[in-house]
Amino acid sequence: MLTAYAAAIDTCELDRGRRYHDFTQSQLSAHAKRILEAIVPADGYQWRSDFALEHQAEGERRGRCQGEATAVLDVLDARGIEATPQQREWITQCTEEDTLRTWLRRAATAKTADEVFG
Repeated sequence: MLTAYAAAIDTCELDRGRRYHDFTQSQLSAHAKRILEAIVPADGYQWRSDFALEHQAEGERRGRCQGEATAVLDVLDARGIEATPQQREWITQCTEEDTLRTWLRRAATAKTADEVFG
C-alpha cells in the first residue's frame, strides 16, 4: 500500500502532491507514523521523488545563502564596519548566491557598508 501511495504521489503535479502528502501525514496515528518510520527510516534514506529532490535542493540553496549572508555580516563586524538595519535586512533576506558572494568579496576590502552594495 505504501509503495502504491509513493508511486501515486510521484505522478502528481507538485502542489497537488504536497497537499496529498500533508493530508496523509495529518491522518496517520502516532502508531502508524512509527510503523511508517520503521519501513522508511529517515537516516540514510535516499530521496527519489522529483518533489523531494526539488525541495532538498531548495533547502540546500537556502542553507548556502544563509551561510553566505552570515559570512558577509561577520566580515563587516570583524572589520568594524557597521551596517544599517536596512542593509542587514538586505543581506539576510537575499536569496541570490552570486549577489551574496559579490557582497562578501566587497566586504573584505570596503571602507563602508555602502561600498558593499556598490
